[in-house]
Amino acid sequence: MPATYYVTRETTHFFRSCSMLALLLLSSVHVQAYSIPAVQMVEGQNLNLAVAVKKVSAPRMQLPSEQLSGPALPIAPPTPAIDAKVNFDSGVTSHGKLDYNKAIIEFTEAIRLDPTFAPGYLGRGNAHSNQGNLDEAIRDYCEAIRLDPNYAIAYENRGVVYFHTGKRAKANADFATARRLASP
Repeated sequence: MPATYYVTRETTHFFRSCSMLALLLLSSVHVQAYSIPAVQMVEGQNLNLAVAVKKVSAPRMQLPSEQLSGPALPIAPPTPAIDAKVNFDSGVTSHGKLDYNKAIIEFTEAIRLDPTFAPGYLGRGNAHSNQGNLDEAIRDYCEAIRLDPNYAIAYENRGVVYFHTGKRAKANADFATARRLASP
């Protein structure tokens, strides 16, 4: 036997409030709502939930974007540059939280997705440098510079690592190059 509930003034008000809130939220984020038939509720009316579920679960209308697409149209794979940027941003966030291991993993994934993405090498070099892995940091900075010879911050960061490893001449050369590239 299905459960039967009586609609009261309070439940009617509650459902109307929820409906208004949902409409406001949907319109504020520019999301197209699916068309669902409304269940008529009158105060004092018996509401059989089994019937209401059948009415509400009617097939939805297609969104305009679904009308222009379909199973016959191929879905374009995500571009590596966009995916690399997502992993890079995640690495920057992890680096900011001082979670250098996670940052290295994210930067490495960005590099795997786009091996020509110089900021990925710079970020991973920064994380290695902060962990004290100076040789790995220098390798990553060198790769960032190879990919983008005008990448001033890569020269500056590599210069800092050279300075800390006692290679003053290389550090000064990198600092000079960074200043030259950064000046207008």
